[in-house]
Amino acid sequence: MGAVCSGGCCKQDQSLPDLEVCRDVVEANPGLPGGPFAQASIDAEFQSKTARERKDADIVKHYLQVFEQIVGDLEEVKKPVGQELCSSLSPKKDNESPMSTTSATASVKADERTEADVMASVERLVASGEWGEAEAEVLNLLDAAGEPDRQRELWARLQSQSVIQDVLCRSRIFWEARQFLPEQERQAVGRSTSKEKAKNAEAAKEGFPGWTVLPKVRIDYYSLLPGAAKGYFDNIDPDARVLWRIHEGKAQIKVLSEFPARHPTMAKSFALAFFSMWAEVDKWNNWNPALAEAPKPIRPATLDYMTWEERVYIRFVKKEAGVGEMHRLFTPDGMIVQKTQSVSDPEDPRVKNLTTSGGYAKKVDQDRNYVIAVLGADKTVVVAHYECDLGDWTPPSMITNYILSWLMPTLIKKMFKTGADIFKDTAYIDRHTEDQQGFYARIAKCESCAVDRERTTGQKFHSSKPGHRIHSEITKSGDLWHRAQSFRSAA
Repeated sequence: MGAVCSGGCCKQDQSLPDLEVCRDVVEANPGLPGGPFAQASIDAEFQSKTARERKDADIVKHYLQVFEQIVGDLEEVKKPVGQELCSSLSPKKDNESPMSTTSATASVKADERTEADVMASVERLVASGEWGEAEAEVLNLLDAAGEPDRQRELWARLQSQSVIQDVLCRSRIFWEARQFLPEQERQAVGRSTSKEKAKNAEAAKEGFPGWTVLPKVRIDYYSLLPGAAKGYFDNIDPDARVLWRIHEGKAQIKVLSEFPARHPTMAKSFALAFFSMWAEVDKWNNWNPALAEAPKPIRPATLDYMTWEERVYIRFVKKEAGVGEMHRLFTPDGMIVQKTQSVSDPEDPRVKNLTTSGGYAKKVDQDRNYVIAVLGADKTVVVAHYECDLGDWTPPSMITNYILSWLMPTLIKKMFKTGADIFKDTAYIDRHTEDQQGFYARIAKCESCAVDRERTTGQKFHSSKPGHRIHSEITKSGDLWHRAQSFRSAA
């Protein structure tokens, strides 16, 4: 076999097992295949071959041309084959958050590519639903512009393009989701003198000062997943934390939890099981007690978007029919952000075509749900944020506590039970296999990026462990929206 570099940057073709090319080796040995003298040697030999030998030489010549192109590419980009969507990670600097990374597609210095090259890359990424990668490309291009004034000038030119507006729209979702994560950690100060103060201190410790804490919901993983080896879940916090508040005319609820990366006996992805529950909308009523029946998709889903009709029934509270939609986004550093919201615009064709019967009223209030999942080698940490507009009505605290104390434990336990049993449900398994939108394959790639992030930064996140909780500065996805607002303010 030919010489191979230790960095693993060689591109190998299985049809030519003895032909391996590495940039370092070629530079040191210009006569090797792929070197500058190789072509002349092939041409001289080519003249004396028989017809069959000429055909063989022509094949080798073709591969040498391919390999020479690869060698040229390696001058700019060095990363393992198959990691196209993972971040080009470097050790964390002192002033850099653990997940602050640049895009893999932006790993080539932006000032070495033309603006047209970068925009072509953005177009390709957007077409494939890779909004996090597309945003990273735009951020990299702006950074390469240098001084803030030059960045503003570049942005003034870029923002008129429709594809940039589409990227900016998704960047806003990333930014919004980050604002719903816990504040930077803080310790409760002083000794609580009452149960109420103790609850406030606990909420502040979780990163949500001013919120009301509900009792923790214990998840018994050994009962949910019988057959797991003793100690398999030792690194998983079994308690889901639930908080709520009424704020600026909205009722807001948060759930903080974590689950293992893999099923203990099937070695399958638990993140895939979790997001299956959301992706297969026609099965939502199996785990969501607020749904009176299975939602009905309005049009076929894509990798990053889906929309449906639903009927919600909560006794003594609401009986409504409405339209919902979901954006599903991936960051380059192993996070999944999912935004689900009701569509309340009366001029929207989906709302106009919505029919009501059986005593259901057409939904008019807006509600939103964000799921932020930070994947890892051992576990996935999840923060779910739900909010709904209350209008002029503010429910009494006692009633809110009563409803949530019944609804949230029931909902959370049903979700975990559904997730634990998904790989026994042939309907889910068939959809995993079909994967019509490529969503489940994209989750696997996100898991790979998360493992790379942990290996490079040495940082693992937890839902409750001090010093390891996720927070709003753990990723750069969403920075484009924030920077665009700063450009507007400075104008």
